[in-house]
Amino acid sequence: MGLQHVEGTAAKAGTALTPTTVVGSTLTAAQKAQLTAAGITAASTATGSTADTIVKQIGLLDTHINGAAATGAGATYVPATTGLVGALAAQQAARAAAIAANGVAPASGAGSDADLKVAADALAAAQSALAAISGSAAVASKTVLEKRMTVTIDASTETTSGLTFGASMNLRANEGAAAVTSGARVYMKAGNLEVGVGNIYGAIEWMPGVYSPSLGLTGLGWGGLVTNTAAKGYWAWDAYSSSGNGAEGVEVMYSAGAFSAHLSYSDTDMGSAANRTAGYVAYTMGDWTVALGAQDSTVNTEDKTVLTVGGKVGDFGVGLAYADNDGESKLALNGSATFGAVTVSVVSRMLWKFLGGALRACEGSAFQAARSRGMGSMG
Repeated sequence: MGLQHVEGTAAKAGTALTPTTVVGSTLTAAQKAQLTAAGITAASTATGSTADTIVKQIGLLDTHINGAAATGAGATYVPATTGLVGALAAQQAARAAAIAANGVAPASGAGSDADLKVAADALAAAQSALAAISGSAAVASKTVLEKRMTVTIDASTETTSGLTFGASMNLRANEGAAAVTSGARVYMKAGNLEVGVGNIYGAIEWMPGVYSPSLGLTGLGWGGLVTNTAAKGYWAWDAYSSSGNGAEGVEVMYSAGAFSAHLSYSDTDMGSAANRTAGYVAYTMGDWTVALGAQDSTVNTEDKTVLTVGGKVGDFGVGLAYADNDGESKLALNGSATFGAVTVSVVSRMLWKFLGGALRACEGSAFQAARSRGMGSMG
């Protein structure tokens, strides 16, 4: 449970609102195109009388990026819009549907590499234009109550031969919503080997160190995760869901001393979003753990290779995570320091990709996803 206040970048009450030149030489052509698409009027440096104020510019761009709910009724009805975030999600959904139906990604049209890149580039340009106007990523000022209660129901029995059979499910309540139940995970365990089916944990989700670069009460959009990128998608792997059916797959988990391994598989025939095979191996040496994981999916953009290293040196924690997300690389460094009962954490991340033979640094979180993870570091 927590209370967080987000201070917007719009001018505060009592501060004079002055026009700003939004179509200027400091913006790229792609940024200018997104300003035009958002309906922003170019400022007049002479009088400013025809210019949109900073507050209005931020509002228009925010709607252009994130969309807006339907308003009014009858003659005043304005339909809902999905924004650039929704447009990118639609491209990803079209690609997944085409692969599920035909076995390959479309060569052209919705879901193709070209259309997916256009949608991702438009989103990145609009967000960078928003940052250029406000001086930082602009958001509305608001106070949000965050609360969550999760009740885990776990039942198991053991045979005389030592086999354990069990099942678990969650009952979860979040702010502003009634409690919901999750799909069940059914498992069998023999010694160090466990086989689970149904609402599986998922190998990438359960991999040590994946969530180490996340900060804050709600993960700050989870942009720190090296497995999340705007171009290749957020949350493109199997994970346990505390408020839904989850991946509906099968997984095998094994541990022996300092070694652990996890293999998971999901299939569209069982209700999953894609056919995914993922796995990791990890080894712990004292206070340090190294893990290597990979995923292969029928959705090309979901293929990934992940490496994490994490450990402690006295009161200081250090972590490194790297992922190749179908050709888009992302690196995150995180550190923490403990002072008595207080722990302070810091994360730095970088996303890069090769375009035309040149290395180009990019923003690490071109859009943020609001997904309630069921297990692991996000609880």
